Amino acid sequence: MGLSKTKFMPTKLVRIHDMKVVKGSQVKEGYYALSYSWNQSGDSIIDQVTGKSMRVDEGKHKIIFPYEKKIQRRGKKNKMKGKVKYVKFEGTIQQICKQFNIQYIWYDQMCINQNNKDEKKNEKYATCIIFIATLIAQWHLSLILIQEIILL
Repeated sequence: MGLSKTKFMPTKLVRIHDMKVVKGSQVKEGYYALSYSWNQSGDSIIDQVTGKSMRVDEGKHKIIFPYEKKIQRRGKKNKMKGKVKYVKFEGTIQQICKQFNIQYIWYDQMCINQNNKDEKKNEKYATCIIFIATLIAQWHLSLILIQEIILL
């Protein structure tokens, strides 16, 4: 069971299966919002022309996919090492969302054009509403799940 669509939808959301930014008005279901430190999403470098600091993600985030099989050799059980994949920060988000069956997510780094001052200003005020709307939707889903468990 996923989240129901909220009355307030952000201007943009990220569709998890392909990590594309889509219009929030076109999404027919609920979404999750992500809060995180940008310091975790890449290395900080200084632009030599402008002197401004910016983040560059070179895909150093590690995801370890465990193997389910165990190899048995002459009475000894040996676990195989998990497959390691290095991804950008978005790849980490995508993998976590897939594991929890999350279809859409809002997070500022992709949903707000960081180079557009007007968009940043407008979306900054909407951020509070975005987080409140997702909390209410998640609280409502939790109540439904609790009711279903009680009725079992």
